[in-house]
Amino acid sequence: MIYAYIQQFRKDNEIVSEELHGIQDIADRVIYERPWENGLYKPELVSITKKIKAGDLLVISDLSSLGYNAHEVLELWDKIVNEIRADIFCLNAPSVDSRDEGAADIITECLKYASKISPVADVKVSANGFIIGRPPRLEYKGGFAEAYRAVERGEMTTKQAIAKLNISQKCWYKLRKKYLAGVRID
Repeated sequence: MIYAYIQQFRKDNEIVSEELHGIQDIADRVIYERPWENGLYKPELVSITKKIKAGDLLVISDLSSLGYNAHEVLELWDKIVNEIRADIFCLNAPSVDSRDEGAADIITECLKYASKISPVADVKVSANGFIIGRPPRLEYKGGFAEAYRAVERGEMTTKQAIAKLNISQKCWYKLRKKYLAGVRID
């Protein structure tokens, strides 16, 4: 059996009608989800995972419809592809197709990597299967005033000071602006 799962993100039917055009021809059952009605809980997606059997196909419009972050997507992908032994096909990214054994393994490894980077919602998987999002935040642990004075004296470059403090260049210049304005930083 071929299931199609569509998430409607906007309250108008524009997106759904575009996705329906291609899905209705291939799917035996089309299931809609409106995430804004249920918050983070997706009851329709949960019901599909209970009904789907080995050999079935789940057609999704976007890989991110399986979860709100890489960890959730990995959990559901793993459950459907590896435990239930059903397949997943993504319309927006035809290379995301678990029917091809090699692609399924690569996608699983990418999702594992993405979920290790950040278990929170900063890292997501795009429609074409690429990992997108913010890199992990760097923590500023102090020492800016001393490093800035060393740069001013010519003892180190700005680049060296940024690396020593383990902060981004943008953070350096924000701290510099505050420091020059007389705000105590450390």
